[in-house]
Amino acid sequence: MEKIIFRVIIFTSACCLSKKHVHVLKDLKWADARAHCRNYYTDLSPLTNELEEEVFRESEEKTWEEALKYCTRNQDSLSSLLSETENLLATKEIQQTSITERVWIGLRYLEDEWLWVNGDPLVYKNWTQGEEDLQCPLKRRCGALTKEGEWENWDCQEKLHFICG
Repeated sequence: MEKIIFRVIIFTSACCLSKKHVHVLKDLKWADARAHCRNYYTDLSPLTNELEEEVFRESEEKTWEEALKYCTRNQDSLSSLLSETENLLATKEIQQTSITERVWIGLRYLEDEWLWVNGDPLVYKNWTQGEEDLQCPLKRRCGALTKEGEWENWDCQEKLHFICG
């Protein structure tokens, strides 16, 4: 029997292109891919045209600014995690993929304070211990979410995966 390898792309939300696909880097037979997707997400995601596939592939690692431009170009912004629930959902999403240890979120240090780039208020906080107390970070002025669900300030020039929200 010939082994057929599929690139597994998972349907997770019906909202917009940047949120409805998750790329799982595993070589699986179609039936195994479908079982994996149904177990961890909703189902296999159909890419209906070349443009959708191209846009999905563009969400590989980027600097914080590149990630922001990508999300904005697709009529969204980097994700704001406004509550414990939103933070847990984002953490669960990145834990089930084989992406980097952390992902960019829409948190940026500007004018002596941490802000969400889309204007949402920074009420809920989940910093790694000691990170929030850093006053005026010199290079680590962009926010990232770790696979443990904590926020870190990180060098904006690093290339990480990201979450558009």
